[in-house]
Amino acid sequence: MLDDTTPEAPASNEVQQAGLSITDLRLFKEIVDVASARGAFKADEFSAIGETYTRLTNFLNHVDAQNAPNDEGEEETTDTNDEVSEETTEETTEE
Repeated sequence: MLDDTTPEAPASNEVQQAGLSITDLRLFKEIVDVASARGAFKADEFSAIGETYTRLTNFLNHVDAQNAPNDEGEEETTDTNDEVSEETTEETTEE
């Protein structure tokens, strides 16, 4: 029988790395689209949401452009499920 005062260690498959993937960011964009269509935002929130949505869209477009086949027909090696680093995010938002 387990002692209630002793916490169990999480199983190795339950431990997740902190970070966001490109897939997560695409999902967030879709969530904003759905919430907007359903009227989930107040008028005074539109500016901040719109600016963030635009930055997210620009970032995802930049990632898509990097993953597009180059002139020789070969695809770049960037994986769309790679974690987003702060350096990449800052680089994109400064454009």
